Amino acid sequence: MFGLSKIIRPFFSNVFMAINIDSNICYIKVLRLKESKVVEEFDREFRILDDELPIEMIKFIKNYKRRFPFSYIGVISKTYNQGIFNTKKIDELHKIGIEPTECRILKFKDWCAYIKKTEILEMQKYFSRFGGVDYVFSPFVLMFFSIQNKIDDKLRLYVLCEKSNIALFVANKNNAYFGGYFMIEGEIEQVSRSSTLGTLENQNTQDKDQYSLEEFENLDLGFIQEEEEEDQEIEQIKNVSQTVDDIAKASVIANVIQSSLNEFYANEFYDEGFVEEVVCLDSFDMTSEMVACIQDITMLEVSRQQFFLQEELLSLTQREFRGR
Repeated sequence: MFGLSKIIRPFFSNVFMAINIDSNICYIKVLRLKESKVVEEFDREFRILDDELPIEMIKFIKNYKRRFPFSYIGVISKTYNQGIFNTKKIDELHKIGIEPTECRILKFKDWCAYIKKTEILEMQKYFSRFGGVDYVFSPFVLMFFSIQNKIDDKLRLYVLCEKSNIALFVANKNNAYFGGYFMIEGEIEQVSRSSTLGTLENQNTQDKDQYSLEEFENLDLGFIQEEEEEDQEIEQIKNVSQTVDDIAKASVIANVIQSSLNEFYANEFYDEGFVEEVVCLDSFDMTSEMVACIQDITMLEVSRQQFFLQEELLSLTQREFRGR
């Protein structure tokens, strides 16, 4: 059977799919190759309701796999139960609550990435309706391959920023020292809701004061001006809401960074120096105000780099396929 597979493979395309779920949207990037040439490349998006994969998405992947039997799917592990550690400290993992026999460990030269085995099984179960996935990647490995040619002696904290979660990775050219994964969407919504209510209450108070002074002065302006004012108010509320959401997200990210660095500095398991810079690997178009907010809260130098997550995930899927 394996011999037959090798014989017929040249007549079929190799298809690689990168699947990433972020903030109730499933992003799929598809690359189809034949004889090492790109035949097809495109992106699709599907909305997820109640954490259930949509039927349209399942049908899409099933049909594509049926048409192209040599299809390979890569996803990112999205769980708290993952991280990295120095290879010299594998016997000390109990200090950070890790049992090596319960984890899938990927070894690099001086550091390892780990994911708890039960979490990998849960991911396969979640994607089982279209046959599961071929590769489950650590976000820290995804980050490493993206930044490895840019790392120098400076100890930096790299933050992979998505809408609903972040991954933190402390590294320099000598080694990688710390990794943490955090789901932040619920906290962002809570902070944003509180901030929005306060902002709108202040705005309403200002509006009431303004109307009390002018309510008898402009009675003859007509309905057209009223409609224009209503449109302006709606647009203003949208702008305020977006600004509040951005600041809420930035403040949550900054707080996670601070807590993680405190753990990095205080825990004897991590024995490196101090982080000199934060680099935000931006996958959702962060605003300059967000970057400034993170810098103000953390009191560290903060820079932003565009991060094309789907392209990086697709590249890693191909890399893993070639290296098997």
